[in-house]
Amino acid sequence: MKRLAPLFCAIALSAPVFAAQNDTLITFSTEGPDTYADGTTVLDGETYALVWVKNGATFAGFLADGSVADPDNSASVITVPYAKDGRCPPICFQVSAGKYEGGTFAIYLLDTRVADGEGGYKVGGRGKAVNGFGEIAETTVGTAPGSTRAGSVGVTAVADLPADMPKPVIKDIKMVDGYVHITVSSTVPYLKYNVVGGDTPADVEADAVSAPKTGDAAQEIIFIAPADGDSGFFRVQGKGQLD
Repeated sequence: MKRLAPLFCAIALSAPVFAAQNDTLITFSTEGPDTYADGTTVLDGETYALVWVKNGATFAGFLADGSVADPDNSASVITVPYAKDGRCPPICFQVSAGKYEGGTFAIYLLDTRVADGEGGYKVGGRGKAVNGFGEIAETTVGTAPGSTRAGSVGVTAVADLPADMPKPVIKDIKMVDGYVHITVSSTVPYLKYNVVGGDTPADVEADAVSAPKTGDAAQEIIFIAPADGDSGFFRVQGKGQLD
């Protein structure tokens, strides 16, 4: 195996760990501090993505679920959660020869923060949420390890919501010891949800009656709020993780 230490080496779509003669090697790092759109320094474990874009096309960005907005002309080849101390350490991507021809590569910083339930944020990972993204730099590409080192980089664009995003469904409501328990299905991890309520349907736009929870596509989530009176009306609403 080619000596890449002290680099991390991310192997994209290549079963062997040995670099073939014509494999594409892409090496990059940042000096930092890399930042989110709100100006705060990226959290440890934040994600960088290697993106391929077809010749003649412009990268249309990421959607909130981590997919690319234009899969006919671009692809997210691999992502790595390697941010540390506000920067990206040297990373080498290896792409198998013959993969992703007829285009160019670029590196993007992703904002994958999700609510931590305590008023702050934690890194969620691209598979859960992408709030925004920003291109790092022109990338050196070759069959020998080229290197691109950027200064401080930041998230500059907002990820759009997928067109086929499911709508949350209230599956069950029950009273338990003076509290209302509301079970909700069909949520997604790139949104956070809460329940709004009121005495009449017209009042349901009032303040939330529960703390927000990050969605979970694999299982139902339950909201618990104090019961105010003997009856009420409730609605589940979803918002972006940073809203």
